[in-house]
Amino acid sequence: MIGWLHGFLGAPAQWEGVAGAGEARWWLPGHGPSPWMPPGAGFDEVLDAMAPWVEGRRVLVGYSLGARLALSLALRHPGELRAVVLVGVTPGIEDPVERAQRAAADDALAATIARDGLDRFVARWEALPLFATQRALGEETRAAQRAWRTQNDAAGIAWALATLSTGRMPPLWERLSTASFTVHAVTGERDEKFTRIAEAMVQRGGGRVVHHRVAGVGHNVALEDPAAVARVVAAAAGDVRVGAPSVR
Repeated sequence: MIGWLHGFLGAPAQWEGVAGAGEARWWLPGHGPSPWMPPGAGFDEVLDAMAPWVEGRRVLVGYSLGARLALSLALRHPGELRAVVLVGVTPGIEDPVERAQRAAADDALAATIARDGLDRFVARWEALPLFATQRALGEETRAAQRAWRTQNDAAGIAWALATLSTGRMPPLWERLSTASFTVHAVTGERDEKFTRIAEAMVQRGGGRVVHHRVAGVGHNVALEDPAAVARVVAAAAGDVRVGAPSVR
């Protein structure tokens, strides 16, 4: 059984082009029209509350925030996992000063949601350079993504942005080589930042990390080339190591 964790501002429907029927697709904490926000919880407490999501799973798949949570959850509560497939992931920020700066920046960004509303925040989010490659997608695809984003609850998204910030995520770089499962890092070749991160993960992963670089797409490979992600997930579910540098 496979579990699927969508990205920040996303929804379980994000995986419709990739996930099989009947597989578990959850709303992330802070997401959805009626968000789950564990009161007073920090990053690790949220992971502990999510621990039941690992039960009965052999593979976890996550995108962006969902990828960070999937990796964190798998290392903290590995259960019977044999693989995680992580699209556009970072194992965290190692420098404590940079981590504190990122947390403060995300707190400030979260405050703009209460001030300006979710629709304006989504519009600014979609304009980030990270998502520039998505402008080549059809309007129907982009409109569907916008609908997923705007159905979220503003207070929940602000909570998720602050509580689950990369600045509040314990860095996991040193733990990659001790993973009891295979880490499949998926990046679009046009996403230079996260491709560099994935390459560093391979170097520091002690043989536990495989990098899949997908040609012609950017950060959200699940949206821009869902078939490529599906192939990596199928290989991971079959416990097959796909070591080639590209899934194309």
